[in-house]
Amino acid sequence: MLIRADGAAWGASQQIRPMVDARQAASIDDGSFHILRHTAGKPSRYEAVSRLNVVAHNLAMLTRG
Repeated sequence: MLIRADGAAWGASQQIRPMVDARQAASIDDGSFHILRHTAGKPSRYEAVSRLNVVAHNLAMLTRG
């Protein structure tokens, strides 16, 4: 899915050192690609729930007449 800057595929555990460097540069104590994935997915989840709530509210208003 993601390739390295040199165009090669990532090998097992090759993301660890760059992640540690990035965390240190950002003064973040702990983290991993797994946590990053979940963090990146949360806003879109909340956005989808918000839109769904608006649709549900609007449908309820329509059915009440």
